[in-house]
Parts: sequence; structure tokens; C-alpha cells
Amino acid sequence: VYGLASTETGQAGDLGTLRQLFDAVERRGGRYVATLPILAQFLDEPCMFSPYSPASRLYWNEMYLDLGPLAAEVGLPSPTAPPIVPGTLIDHKAQYHWRRHVLDPIAERLAAQPAISAQVDEWAHRTNAYDYAAFRAVGEQRRTGWSEWGAPWRDGTPIIDTRQQAIGLGADGARLTTHVVAQWAMQRQLETIGGGAVGLYLDLPVGVNCEAYEVWRHRNLFLTELAAGAPPDALFLGGQNWGLPPLSPVALRRDRYRYFIRCVQHHMKVARMLRIDHVMGLFRLYCVPAGRPATDGVYIRYPYEELLAILTLESHRSKCALVGEDLGTVPEAVRPAMARHGLYRLHVGQWFLPSKIGNRPEPSPAESVASLNTHDTATFAGWWRGADIDDRRDLDLINADQEASERVDRDHQRAALLAFCGTPSDDEALTDVERAMVSATADLARGPAEVVLVALDDLALEPFPINVPGTTSQRPNWQRRVDRWSEALDADRASPAAAATIASVSTARTPH
Repeated sequence: VYGLASTETGQAGDLGTLRQLFDAVERRGGRYVATLPILAQFLDEPCMFSPYSPASRLYWNEMYLDLGPLAAEVGLPSPTAPPIVPGTLIDHKAQYHWRRHVLDPIAERLAAQPAISAQVDEWAHRTNAYDYAAFRAVGEQRRTGWSEWGAPWRDGTPIIDTRQQAIGLGADGARLTTHVVAQWAMQRQLETIGGGAVGLYLDLPVGVNCEAYEVWRHRNLFLTELAAGAPPDALFLGGQNWGLPPLSPVALRRDRYRYFIRCVQHHMKVARMLRIDHVMGLFRLYCVPAGRPATDGVYIRYPYEELLAILTLESHRSKCALVGEDLGTVPEAVRPAMARHGLYRLHVGQWFLPSKIGNRPEPSPAESVASLNTHDTATFAGWWRGADIDDRRDLDLINADQEASERVDRDHQRAALLAFCGTPSDDEALTDVERAMVSATADLARGPAEVVLVALDDLALEPFPINVPGTTSQRPNWQRRVDRWSEALDADRASPAAAATIASVSTARTPH
């Protein structure tokens, strides 16, 4: 969502621009819009803007509120966003500060209206939102994560059920109001977006930040001396440490899975399809002890049949399809169990392109969600020019000989894919990379996958990736806007490549 910026939203997008994308997808006959996680984040002090390290899996990111309708509801003028400077990255902290400057008085006025105040209060009691809002208010007052707070807040207070209780314990009333009202408004706006003809496809991250609300409130459920990650492999010889405290399988079961159920239900109230990030984590999770390198991790095993049963039950109750992100090192038991419980697999088309002239891309499985790439891979334009190889060499993940070998392989793949495209017509104005992108996407759409996703970055031929796994400050992860996103699905303004891609997908996916 952050990539869908407009002149009204500032540096990053919001639910208003997301709604515009939904409208465009509906006009072109699409069924789903997929997003990265839109969960709560720490965007002030500390500022941690990876959507896969959320401040909670139970509450939304208030930065994405569509502020215009809320301002109109309380008689305030529409907010005027700072202009976007072309070519710059998103400064999440500055964007959040501007949006809070607008949101705070809106929340105050909404809370002052008796009818709305009663709605918010009733909703907050049902969702424990006062407890969460108090946690966020205290964090903003102290400008540190909870692990650095003094007693009694650091050590946990009784669950906070009311505004008066939170203020009595020292939470700032204005901040408390903003967070409670923002969560109520986010839920309302998301339910409206997700209730239309096009379904919302959300992403449930594998865990939360070590300073997250849940770790503070439900410390007994987490193994705080460990961090989830990934073992060493061909791409990351040193392994990966994601900094996410894993759930204790013993405590999770002793709690009768109530926390896990709440996380799932929170998403399924608004989503029509839910992607389970790193679905292998329902089976086993690679964890690194504090102070140890990522090569020294161990696997923790989870009661996957019970977790999958919960997912299946909640899926049925909410009429929300399930997708398991089954990429990377996948134990043998995972995919058969996914099939038994009705979870779709993922298929990444760029991994199955031909490398020999005369061959065609490998087809996706029928029970899958297919796309050319993911947020953790190169975009198609980046793949075409070998930007992912550049990255691995620059990060010392491959040596010079491996780099040379990969570039030869990529040359073969480009040649094979262009041969698969066929001879261009005399009046075709597309470049080679555009022809290849259109052809590869159309082939996915003609295949048996249940759902085919088309990335806005590919329609814009964006060369840079959303995220380079295993990097932090080395790469501007999660900070790029989507170039010309509003034009990509517009029949009159789309580029020739984007128009050809959407037309081919629409033709392939329309029942005849």
C-alpha cells in the first residue's frame, strides 16, 4: 500500500489510493488485489518500517487511513500533503509525522461526538484496543521500545479495559484517543474495501518485532532469547536472523491457540484470501540463540496438524481462501499437508523459465497462486538485465566464477524466452524486455493456476526490487514507490506493454 502514492497522500499511499486500485482492477475484470502486510508498525522512535516485522499482528497500520473522508466527517478541510519529490525514497518517519499531524485533531473531534464515541468504546472493549492503544501511547511518550521502559509498564500491567484505566496508569489521553479511533476507523475502511466485487488478498507475517505489543502483553507465549530466521543455503551462506521472537509451541498449545486464532480472525474479517508467510513455520522454525551467528540455529517443531486445522476452520467460517508461501527449504511433509487442508501453493514464474531455445516455461500447479516474481525476488525488468546477479555479487554471496556462470545462464534464458515469444509483427512497438514480460505473464494466465497475480512493478518495468533478503541498510528495502501505478490499469493511459499484458491476462482468464 505504501507504494501507491498520490498528490493527496504524501510520500506513501493509503487506503484511499488502494480503493482506486480496487476500482481499476474491477473495471478490468480482476478478482483480487494483493498487498504486503498492512499491520501496525513502529514509525517514530524507534522507526522500523519492514512490514514483516510488525508492532502487532492484531492491529492495523494507522498510517494507511484514508484521511480525507474522516476530515469531512468532522468538518475539517481535506489535508494538504507535502509534495512528492520525484526520484526520492519514502521517508517513513516524515510521512508518519505528517499524517499524525492531520490524524490527531480528526480523532479528537470524532471522539467528541457522543454517537461515534459510543461506537468506538464498544468496539474497543470487544477487541482489547484500549490495551493496545495504551501500549502505543506509552511508547510514544518514552520514545523507546518496551524493553527499555521502567516498572511497572515494562513488566506488564493488568489488561487495560477502559480509557480511564489507561490514563490512571499514566498513558497520555490524546495519544490514547488517536490510537483507539485510528484502529476503529481502519477496521471500518478495510471492511468497506474488502466487501466489494474484488477481494482483498492479505499477508500474515511469520512473527512480530521483539518490541511488539504481543511480546509485551503475552510474554509467556514467546521465546524471547531466540530469533526466527533461515538456515544457511546457496544464496545466504551465513544464514538469516530475522529478529522475530518465535512462539513457544508448548505455551501456544497451553493457551489453546487463542493468540494464533485472534491473528487469523483479525485478517479474515476483511480478506477474501490470506497468504501465510513462510508456511513451513507451522511445521518447524529455524531459530538463532541471542548473541550467536545465524549459522548456529536450531529447529523448533510445531503441532502443524492442529495449526492447519485451525486455519481450515477459520477459512470455512470466514469464506477466506488460504495460500501457503512454500518457497525456499521445504520439508517433505509440508506440501502434502497443505493439499489435505486446501491451502494453495505459490508458483514463481521467473524460476521456471526455459533455458534452451525450443522449450517453454514450466506450467504452474493447478492448486496454486502464480506470479512472475515476489517481493523478495527481482522484478521482471531487473531479472532481464541481471540486477539480481549484480546484487549477489555486490553482497559477496557469489564469487567471480559463479557470477560469470550465472550471466551465461541468464543469456540462455533470455534467448529461449524471446524464441518462445515468436517473431514480432512488423507493427509491434514493444522492446525485447516488454515482449518477454507480456509473453511470460500471458503464459502464466493461460496455465492451470487458480489465481494469477500481475505486479504493478512489472507493468511499469521497474528495475529495482522491493526487498533484497538478507540486507538491511545496504539496500533501500520497503522504501520505493510504484512508478505510474495509476496509469497501469487505465485503458487510455497505460503503456503499450502494460496494456498488452492486461489484455492478454484478461483474455486468458475470461471464461468462454
